[in-house]
Amino acid sequence: MRRRQDVFLTTIVGLLSLGVYLLTLAPDVLDSDSGEFQHAPYSLGLPHPTGYPLYVIIGRLWTFLPLGSLAYRMNLLSAVFAALTIAGVYYSVRQIGVRAVASIAASLTLAVSYLFWSQSIIAEVYALNALLVIMVINLTVAARHATGKQQHRLIQALAITYGLGLAHHRTILFLLPGLAIYLWPILYNMRQEQRRLAGFAFLLVLPLAFYLYIPLRAPGLGIIGSIRWALGDSHLSNFGQQSPAQVLSRGLTGARMAIQQFSVFGVAAVLIGFVKTVRHDHRLAILIGLSGLSALLFYLVYRVSDADVFMLMAYLVAAIWLAVGIEEACTLVGRLIRTRSLPVAALFLMLPAGLLATNYAKLDLSDNHEVSRFWLELLSQPLEQGAMLIGDGWQLSPARYYQISEGIRTDIEVIGADMLTADGWQELIDCLDGGHTVYLLKQVSRSPAKFCFASKGSVVEMRPAPTELSAAHFPTLEQLEVDNIRLLGYSLDSFKVRAGETATVDLFWGVQDTPQTDFNTFVHIIDEQTGAMVAQQDKGALDYLYFGYASSHWPGGQTIRDRFQLSMPAELVPGIYRLEAGLYVLQGGQPVSVKRAKLGRIVVLSADNALSSGHPPLAVLGGRLRLLEAQVKAPPTLVPGQEIHVSLRWQAVRTMDEDYTVFVHLVDPSGKLVAQVDSLHLGGRYPTSLWDAGEVVVEERRLVIPGTLATGDYRLYAGAYTLRDQQRLTTEEGRDRVEIGVIESR
Repeated sequence: MRRRQDVFLTTIVGLLSLGVYLLTLAPDVLDSDSGEFQHAPYSLGLPHPTGYPLYVIIGRLWTFLPLGSLAYRMNLLSAVFAALTIAGVYYSVRQIGVRAVASIAASLTLAVSYLFWSQSIIAEVYALNALLVIMVINLTVAARHATGKQQHRLIQALAITYGLGLAHHRTILFLLPGLAIYLWPILYNMRQEQRRLAGFAFLLVLPLAFYLYIPLRAPGLGIIGSIRWALGDSHLSNFGQQSPAQVLSRGLTGARMAIQQFSVFGVAAVLIGFVKTVRHDHRLAILIGLSGLSALLFYLVYRVSDADVFMLMAYLVAAIWLAVGIEEACTLVGRLIRTRSLPVAALFLMLPAGLLATNYAKLDLSDNHEVSRFWLELLSQPLEQGAMLIGDGWQLSPARYYQISEGIRTDIEVIGADMLTADGWQELIDCLDGGHTVYLLKQVSRSPAKFCFASKGSVVEMRPAPTELSAAHFPTLEQLEVDNIRLLGYSLDSFKVRAGETATVDLFWGVQDTPQTDFNTFVHIIDEQTGAMVAQQDKGALDYLYFGYASSHWPGGQTIRDRFQLSMPAELVPGIYRLEAGLYVLQGGQPVSVKRAKLGRIVVLSADNALSSGHPPLAVLGGRLRLLEAQVKAPPTLVPGQEIHVSLRWQAVRTMDEDYTVFVHLVDPSGKLVAQVDSLHLGGRYPTSLWDAGEVVVEERRLVIPGTLATGDYRLYAGAYTLRDQQRLTTEEGRDRVEIGVIESR
């Protein structure tokens, strides 16, 4: 009776999970690795290392399913694997004696946990890996409690399943230490049965024959290349690059992630389950604990952007402790309130319900067609026949998908090139030398200066640069040379940029020989009056966003163009600012060995470039300056020592050769001048000779009220004149000043 009930509940748990995944499943093509796994099985292609031959072959069979698009089918495959995994988790915890309600709560909690759910609705390899892991755990536990021929058959099934895991994803090795200890008594008792042990070993390595798929589908790799591809030795450089501080930081991130997956109550239940398992079944505790610990250690030391997914195995085995912990917590609470534990266990079903409500909107991809729209639009552009589309391989997966699955623009050759290295650039150069039209997906920020780039819709066309564009336009004011790199000069799109907009600066680095150091490079904009930095862009040694490649890969004898986009603050005061550039090494998150040089100056224009709405100007002076408005803030009556604040809003009628001095005068009732402020615009930092026609400039003036004042009305006047001859600009009516306010003195 119990067996039939467990089969029924196992099916229900799996179907509930599958229902959630179907509701949130990605319906269309995806980018990155998911895009690759959507088309590689259909074409029997070779995905990135380690090749994942088991997934590819299963996926190829799955593509015969007549349901939706190819992309949808491969996303659906992950949902099926994930639902089977959740069913396996329920079966696993029932196998070790946990009651049904606690088992349901724990397995469904894993099903709707953020990370597991996220990998269940896209074409990825982790759902299949999770299924193989839980199958191995179930077979291992079953083999321990079986005897005789049944035990032998279970170990045979275990060997084959573990071998299939090795033919899919190498993280199944995390189970090995725990498996060895857990099964040691059984294997030790078989030490005299060498033929049987050899049979187990044969069944374990037999599935590795799936890796023969690699040389069969990519004979150009050769035997050694195929072995290296299968081993994924290109990933080895990602180990051991974490500092102790980074490991600690990632550990804290992992702790926060655990709470995100299971909630605080769930993590508490996991800890309770751990304690009970250690006390009552230490071998099971070792199997689960070493598996989770191995996954955690890998996560801490493996330096990749998506390292979070490698915690999936830790969460998977933690779900077993979660079930044990829920049951134990229910028993303890039941004793305290003197009731049966079953109603208390039912309350724990709120845990997956809460996670479902929290994560649903975050993970719902059912209406996600962004990647599809982008690529269909890109491939519909009038790109040259036989052109080459080049970028990082993960970016180009959707292009290959549409070529393979729908035959769109099969004339375009899609090439994955690592543009963070000189080798990647050499691939581009070879394409250009072969007479091909080359398109990139994004503008590059670092490149050999002999190339230039032009936007063509969604892509960037790359071509040889004209001679006049392949070298610096302007020399630097100071020399900068370090480690075979010399700053040759710079260029600007314009010497003027408006506050709130972006300034583009190109640096030109001369490379005498390949440098030994990876430098960060920078351009800063400095306020010369205060020394403050008002805008900056510092670029890392590896600039992934724009494909810039590290200086240690710059080829000798080349000139490298290094492009910077500096966002100017909207509130920046107009004026002349200094450009500085340089490089440094980043150590422990801090710049060291900083080398900088002054480049030249850049003019920042006012962000305000519009007339006041609905108000005519106060005056036009000399046909050059338009006084749009004046705002006066003064005390109700003049008091000696206090200040009058005046805000003037000017507009250039046309460009000017002269630097006009602006004045604000306070005149007493008799017409005598009693206070004044005369200076170039903005204290001389932004003279009128720099203004563009139509440009609006706002400036503030302050007048100090003198010590003795007669009673009566005091008038404020504004105007402008040339300092060399004291000649004032006049209005259209012939006045040489404009009244802007009247203040009473009592």
